[in-house]
Amino acid sequence: MSITLPVEVAASMTLGGRKPGRPVRFYAGTSLRAVATFLDRSTSQPVDVSDVAFMVRDPTGDEIAVPPAAVAKLGPGVFAIALAVEMPGTWHVVARCSIPSHTVAVASFDVVALPASKPLSAIEYLTTADGRFIYMTSDGSLVVKPA
Repeated sequence: MSITLPVEVAASMTLGGRKPGRPVRFYAGTSLRAVATFLDRSTSQPVDVSDVAFMVRDPTGDEIAVPPAAVAKLGPGVFAIALAVEMPGTWHVVARCSIPSHTVAVASFDVVALPASKPLSAIEYLTTADGRFIYMTSDGSLVVKPA
């Protein structure tokens, strides 16, 4: 008889393609991707996980569960969301999985007011009903709103 132990999973998160642990700042009215990567701790290779959920805390302290339809699986162990950030202040993003083991990745970022000299993008994206999250394709591209 043999016993199989669950895989020990490590997680990390990048925001807007920037390295973890570095100060991250974005302008209000822009979008950013939060990408969580789940790795087998013993091999450092991406590992398939399930029950992945994202939670966002805005600067007022409100916690928002990201709708499952707004979470994109980009590859084995790699999941992403796209946020539409409007409110200046410090935001927090948490990604967690429960299978094969409970693992959490956390990241924070600051949003500052958009300078008057920097115009907003003219592209409109397809968002969740509350306008907080932007839908993505399986390759991580943002879905443009149909004209």
